[in-house]
Amino acid sequence: MSILKRVLAVFLALTALAAGVNWIATPLYDNSSGYPVWEILDWPIALGVVIVLVVNFLRKRDLDSNGSGASVTRKYLEVNIAFYASLLLTLWFYWNWFYSLFPDNEPDAVAQIHLMMWAFIIPVLSVPVMGATGFHLWRDAEEA
Repeated sequence: MSILKRVLAVFLALTALAAGVNWIATPLYDNSSGYPVWEILDWPIALGVVIVLVVNFLRKRDLDSNGSGASVTRKYLEVNIAFYASLLLTLWFYWNWFYSLFPDNEPDAVAQIHLMMWAFIIPVLSVPVMGATGFHLWRDAEEA
């Protein structure tokens, strides 16, 4: 199990790093012909979002089953913030991603919302959530 946690941790860290670096570099190569790098990166990000949601759900379930969730502690806050941030990331990412996969179904008003949402999802939500979850998995693998 320790090896699986390390593999998932590395995957999440590399995906977060790639998304963050590409977010910063996009203005350097953008020529208004679309975002081909993002179209490639969306696939590992999609997998990372599912991994993050599952890992943080399991953390929350373990905390709640141990009865540790009865009082508000630092661990309680960490686990719950990570879980609900993962849930929010999952909902927003997939809503936007499905619209980008099928752009003909997207009304003009939704297209504007879609662009603004991507600007928030990638740098503000996915990079820190995937990075923090990857870091947690790595530390957890060391303790096992």
